[in-house]
Amino acid sequence: MFWVLDKVDKKHYLKLYPKYLHWLGINIDPNDTEGTWISPTVFLDSSRYEFVEIGKKVTISFDVTILVHDYSIVHAARTIGRKTSSIIYKNVKIGNNVFVDAKTTILPGSVIGDNCIVGGGSVVKGVLEPNSIYAGNPCRKIASVEDFANRHSDFLIP
Repeated sequence: MFWVLDKVDKKHYLKLYPKYLHWLGINIDPNDTEGTWISPTVFLDSSRYEFVEIGKKVTISFDVTILVHDYSIVHAARTIGRKTSSIIYKNVKIGNNVFVDAKTTILPGSVIGDNCIVGGGSVVKGVLEPNSIYAGNPCRKIASVEDFANRHSDFLIP
């Protein structure tokens, strides 16, 4: 339903989708309707919606995956002949004014600082410092946002 709304009525999509995500339990300002766009194809880990925090003026592009659980401990325990009933859950925090490009995976426990840009297809694990650009698998810092903006100043409006 939201995918269609995004295609036919962007204004209403921008107004309704943050409210829907907030209703699910995601920590997002339901009234941040003028600056945040989250693609309807983003996969948000439904095992613990409340473990996801999304700041203001955030863009999350298509086919991004945000995970808050890690089931691998079950398989690791099985390998050594042990059992566990635990699944590892960790918060994911996306700061303000962040851009996450298409097909990125954000792993449990990741923190993306304010004003970050994450390149397409990246795998995010750990803490990304604010005002930085990251890309790759695993993602690494490749530049500061300030340097990037200065290199592309011909696209900036005076």
